[in-house]
Formats: sequence, C-alpha cells, structure tokens
Amino acid sequence: MGTSAGEASILVAIDDGEDRHVALELAALEALAERRPLGLVHVLHPVGSTSGTRRQEGDVTEAAHRLLEETASVARSITGGGVDVRTSVLGGLPLDALLRAAADADRIVLQRRHLSPLDNLINGPVAAGVSARADVPVVVVPEGFRGWRPAGQRLVTVAAKQWEQDAGLFERGFRLAAAMGAELRVLSVLDRRGHCDAGGLADAIAAMRLSLREQVHAWHLRHPGVPVTVQVLVGRPVLVLLEASAESDLLLISRPFSRLRANALGTLSRALIREAVCAVEVVPGAAAAHAVPGGSHRVAERQGSLS
Repeated sequence: MGTSAGEASILVAIDDGEDRHVALELAALEALAERRPLGLVHVLHPVGSTSGTRRQEGDVTEAAHRLLEETASVARSITGGGVDVRTSVLGGLPLDALLRAAADADRIVLQRRHLSPLDNLINGPVAAGVSARADVPVVVVPEGFRGWRPAGQRLVTVAAKQWEQDAGLFERGFRLAAAMGAELRVLSVLDRRGHCDAGGLADAIAAMRLSLREQVHAWHLRHPGVPVTVQVLVGRPVLVLLEASAESDLLLISRPFSRLRANALGTLSRALIREAVCAVEVVPGAAAAHAVPGGSHRVAERQGSLS
C-alpha cells in the first residue's frame, strides 16, 4: 500500500555523518505506518559553497545529490517501497533552511550529533533552534538510538505538565501509538520540593492523577485500541524523564506557546533533547487549543478505562 499523495510529509534532515541512517529508520517506519511521504533534505552551508570556484561548488552540489540518492535507496529498502521518497538539496544557514523546509511538513526529524567546536561555531545548536521555532513537531534522534522495538513491545511516553494545554500532546501521542502499534504512557512528575509533609504530597499525587486520567479519557475514547497507562511520579523532572527515556521508543514533550519564539524552549526541554536515550518529539503548544475532543467540557472518567 503506497502513501497518500495529499498527506504532509515527514521531513528528515540528512547529513554526511556515520549515524545518519538512525534518524532515517525512525522516520521511514513512521511514514510507512501513517502512509505519509518521506522528504529527505540536505543543507549546503554557504561558507562551504561560496569559498571555492564555480567548479568546486558544482562538485559539492553533485556530492549532496549523490548522498541523498544513496539515502533514498536505504529508505525504500526500509519501507519495502511502500512510501513516496522525495529529495531536496537546500542552501543557506542550516537553521533557517530547515525551518523553511518544515513549513509544509507534518514533522521534521533531526539527528542529534556531538559536533566539533568548529561545527558548533558555524551551525550552532540546530536541533534546539529548530525545536524552539518550528511550527510543526520536531523529533530529535540521539546517536546510537536503537530504533523502534518490535511491534507489541513499543512504548510512547507523553510528558504531561500543562494540563489543559496538553491536548496537542495527547492527540499526537495517541495517534502515533495507534499507528506504530505501541503502548502509550502518560507521565507527570511532581517535584517533592514544593511539599513540606507526606500527607500533603499524597493528596497532591492523588489530585494530579485524577485530573490527568480525566483528560486522557477523552482521547482514549477515540483510540480504544491503544493500551494506556497513567503515572504520577515524584522527583526532579529532568531525572525522572531521562530515566523514562531509557524505557521508551519516543518521548513527547510540549513547547509552551510564547510570542518570544527564540525563548520558547525551556531548560528541561533542552536537557532532554541533549541527553535523552530515546527519540524526543517537541510538540509546539500553539496548536493545542485546536485539539480538544468534544469541545471544552470535561469528560467524566469511567473506572477501568485507563490503567
């Protein structure tokens, strides 16, 4: 079964690093499961493309096209030819070029790399920059990522923290879990430092769990085949979520809506993008208001509908 021509593509940024196929595999399997086209893009930095002769520039461009064609062949092999694979060589600063390319995509997938000091000076923290500014979800895949586990063993973790603003996270988590045949874990972390006594902490955990289950229930009704677990854990959020990433195939986090777009990615999100063991998807919060099932009213919880 091929991809649907009307679907927005999953965009993958391809570089010449040794681990470039790690992000490609994750994106290709998601594209196959969701029947989406796969777009492969490579950015030619202007510093490298304008410092030489016209012939040298042509050689660099030709090498970029060869790289993409090789990678496209790998993508077709991963998907068994089941998705439409498109390639494009872009020019300009990597951050700006990727943001432009992602404008019409469903999401963009980036490989996290440990760059040399020179690469950091020229390219800057591209993964964090795209995650902070893109209007679509951004998936950051770490080096050495094991990829999706076999169907039936997959786990998508949603890190919930904004309550009513988390609708976009829930929608995306359920949709991805359904497409990939994964279990969904909705996880919220309560920082012990804000509670002085054990009784107050226990009450806060119970209230948080009840509120979270009520919100998740509406989405579970739309995806009843997805196994769902709701957890409230106590600890430092960054440590709890990093530990959760070691058990997950994909960790979804939200990017709060802010008019100061360059500052919209918080310290916790940056730490997870930099250190998580699994792939991290940053979902922009601006779209969350449009992702409320059944309107703005709250849906009463059915006992036993969520574990």
